[in-house]
Amino acid sequence: MSRVAQVILVVDKDDDGQVEDIAFWMAADGPRSDDRTSSRVGALMPLTGAVGEDLWGGFKSITVSVWGAVTNHLDWDGFLERIASTPWAAPDRVQLLMKSESDPYFRIYMFWDGRLVNIAPPPNGDKGWPYPD
Repeated sequence: MSRVAQVILVVDKDDDGQVEDIAFWMAADGPRSDDRTSSRVGALMPLTGAVGEDLWGGFKSITVSVWGAVTNHLDWDGFLERIASTPWAAPDRVQLLMKSESDPYFRIYMFWDGRLVNIAPPPNGDKGWPYPD
C-alpha cells in the first residue's frame, strides 16, 4: 500500500544549491515511513529556472525557486528535520507545503524565530480550522 504525499518547497534563488543537496539526499537516503529499504521515497525537482521558466504565465520572470515532489512513504518528521537543519542563506524566505493523500489541504511550514514551524493549519489537531464540510 502506498502513502503518497505532495511536497512543494519555495526558496530564495540563492538557496538552490541547498535544495539540490536535499533532492540528492531524498533520492539516495530519503527517510521512509515504513521498514522497506528496497525502494526510494522520491526527490524534489525544480519547477522554475531553466527547466520551468516558460511554464509560468505572465510577462515577467519568477523571482523565487519552486521545487516539487510526489513522494511515497516519506517520513515527514525526518524530512522536516532535514529542512530545519539546512543552513539556508535566506531562511525567512523558505516556505514548505506538504499534503498527504488523505489531507484536504496543504500544511504550510516556515521559519519563525529560527525554528521551522507549522503555521497553517494550526498544529492543534485542526480543531476550528475553517474547512467546509
